[in-house]
Amino acid sequence: MKSILAFLLAAILASGSAVAQDDGRYSSAVPKIQIGPLVSINATKNIADYHVSGPERATTFGSLIGVAADIPIGRNISVMTSIGYYTLGFSDKNTRVDITSGAGVDRDYDFTNQATLTTEGSFNYLAIAPMLRYSNFCVGLSFGIPLTAKITNSIDAFYYAEFPFGTDEKYIFRKDISPPSSERSLLIEGRIAGDWSLVETPSGSLHITVTASYPFNTMTASAKGEDIITDLGNGQTRTTTTRLLPHLDDNFRLPSLQIGVAYLFSI
Repeated sequence: MKSILAFLLAAILASGSAVAQDDGRYSSAVPKIQIGPLVSINATKNIADYHVSGPERATTFGSLIGVAADIPIGRNISVMTSIGYYTLGFSDKNTRVDITSGAGVDRDYDFTNQATLTTEGSFNYLAIAPMLRYSNFCVGLSFGIPLTAKITNSIDAFYYAEFPFGTDEKYIFRKDISPPSSERSLLIEGRIAGDWSLVETPSGSLHITVTASYPFNTMTASAKGEDIITDLGNGQTRTTTTRLLPHLDDNFRLPSLQIGVAYLFSI
């Protein structure tokens, strides 16, 4: 949470200092509608409060490629919007996972042999982001329609896990645990941004935008991993379900800091 507040505050300070200034976009008597290509890169980190031990969470980079538009509704006020292909990624290392048994027991387990589980993934969306702009300061939302998702597991040592039934069994993760479309959620982000016009010509202007985003909802509807089915004999089986990470479906969010460049043509 501290990291979220830090980059949100940085974005507010960076953009707020220019709120009262006119960036030249509205220098004409009649503000013009502008539209053009947008490219941005983002840095994300998983900040979910998992019940894990020794987590290491790396900063991962993604992108947005699309089209931006600026529609004036006053001399210093406009509606800025963008639509594009939006990618967010994450990379986690953990030494504990969560296991839900067929008997409904939900418990955490430490890996033996000093093993570490590495979980990496990327989420791709068609993102639509309407924002209200006053001078250089912008605030708004982003709605991401899920397109594809890829999540993989890897482990760096051979290990066993003790199951609730009191026996040690070999515990193997699927390498590919990408959630199906039914388990991916609509992404809703809150956004604040600073936008500056760097170069202006009669035909348009070159903009740079710094944006801080935070998801309001979890990005996956389910965190189910692999079902391990054990034959107990006499027609009976026992099922143990592994999860990608503890409580992923409850807490998984990827806040991001984005830097984008757009050239907007005046129409």
